[in-house]
Amino acid sequence: MQEIFGLTVSAFAPEPLPENPEALTRLSDAIEQFEGKTPHPPERLPEIAEAISGRTLVMDENAYGLEQAVMTFNGNDEAHVEQIIPSGVLGLTVGLDGVFRENVVQVPTFGALRIAAKGQWTYDNTFELTLRWVEQGDELRFRFIFDDDTFTLNLASFPIDGQGRVRVNGTVQE
Repeated sequence: MQEIFGLTVSAFAPEPLPENPEALTRLSDAIEQFEGKTPHPPERLPEIAEAISGRTLVMDENAYGLEQAVMTFNGNDEAHVEQIIPSGVLGLTVGLDGVFRENVVQVPTFGALRIAAKGQWTYDNTFELTLRWVEQGDELRFRFIFDDDTFTLNLASFPIDGQGRVRVNGTVQE
């Protein structure tokens, strides 16, 4: 990263820089990796992924009106998430290989929305899910921390609605 910083700082020189195809390739690769366009093999799924896969996550009352979610992990590079919200159900394909999967979902109050989704298990009991509204660039970041049949959801919005950070507790049900 320091090397890329040095290349960008030198771009402010008063005279044009000489062409540097090698540096351009390294910079392009770094940008692609940062944007999540370069797939990498997903980490092995922890035991809790199998335990919660297909089960209903019921959430306590919260500022976002999130009610329930079902996450399905098939052991490959994608997961499926159904999120129940006040205006309907969002069915999303989630990239587990570091690459966003673009979804078009119908939301009664907003119409068709393009939402990109990716997720990863950061610890054996923690799943992080990022949803990005393609047109606006806004993001919601969900961090599910599981403990047997209960979970805590830490939710942060950037900048979607000004809610900021919200913590929601819930239970895992059949």
